[in-house]
Amino acid sequence: MPYKNFSDFKNIELKFGNIDEGLNYGYTATANFSSIENSLFDDEFFLLFRRSEYAAQVELACAKIFKQLMGYGLEMELVQEGEQFFIASRKIRNFTEGCEDVKDQSPSTIQGLISVFIIWYFIGQTDTHSGNFGLANSAGIRLAFGLDMAEALDFEMLSQPLTLLALKQIPYIVEEHYHGVCEDTLPPSFVTSEPFQQEKLAITKKIAETPFEIFETIIRETITSNFSIHQRIMLEKTLQSIDDASIKEELLANFEQENFKDYSIDALIQVLKTRHKNWKLLFQENPEENFSQDYSLSAHSIFFEALDQFHGGASDSSENGAEEHLNSLTEYSNHLFWASEPKEVGPNSASLQYSSNPGYNSL
Repeated sequence: MPYKNFSDFKNIELKFGNIDEGLNYGYTATANFSSIENSLFDDEFFLLFRRSEYAAQVELACAKIFKQLMGYGLEMELVQEGEQFFIASRKIRNFTEGCEDVKDQSPSTIQGLISVFIIWYFIGQTDTHSGNFGLANSAGIRLAFGLDMAEALDFEMLSQPLTLLALKQIPYIVEEHYHGVCEDTLPPSFVTSEPFQQEKLAITKKIAETPFEIFETIIRETITSNFSIHQRIMLEKTLQSIDDASIKEELLANFEQENFKDYSIDALIQVLKTRHKNWKLLFQENPEENFSQDYSLSAHSIFFEALDQFHGGASDSSENGAEEHLNSLTEYSNHLFWASEPKEVGPNSASLQYSSNPGYNSL
């Protein structure tokens, strides 16, 4: 598919991050090409560095899936400048990150919020923190957007068993590769409301009823690279930042083990196809009332206790020491492979004005 380059933009200005580190940075720019008139967006674009062609392509593919299911979504272009890849994402008007303020608003004025959580769960989006979604004011309602989906289509998450309980729990859900929010962010009085629950059931059902061929076509037309290539690129970046030879050796050994796995586009489509098939089966085997909301993880203490089970501190047990050491190395490597948060967070930091998220606009 055709790529833009920097000559297709003007007024390009670095707004956050460090180009020399080559991990996380982005520009603002205006286009030299015509954009379709859309009241949801400004004319300005964010040019967001992505660490590989695969990461940029995954983000665009997931934005297309979101738009297919929701009827609206991010406006994006793939950009290649030399050997570097970017997502050009049009700036969302009147956008705020997260959803902390919805608890004081009528659920009927909020649209798409639960859909973001449900769609993310379907497509295997592992980076679900509050900076990666938000709401835009539009004609008296607030539309939700999911952002920064370069980490979606995660093989491990897509390969996990799909259960009715998980769909019932969203947004109060905690799993190894995915978590939602607790009652501090979305109180039960909001989640239990009729508009919220109607939308939740509708989008869950729509995913089940959408022919898988639509998702497959989007992926095949958008993604030409693969996760193995991405891993190799990021391994090289990681090794450049490490001086300890023993750590380098362990990371290389870990990579060689991973390299035996099939991360081709065909393999990606197969795991998503299986997930979609199981999603459909849940609807075929259960009446709608069986999808009623589960609140078992809604309380703050219970939610964060569940989070700690997956992401808590390391054990002091010596027999687990070697495994924990390797896990810590892997997590460090993964952080460099995927981490999207700006490292510079001071009171005058550009990251407070421009996030890596394409909709952020508190200038």
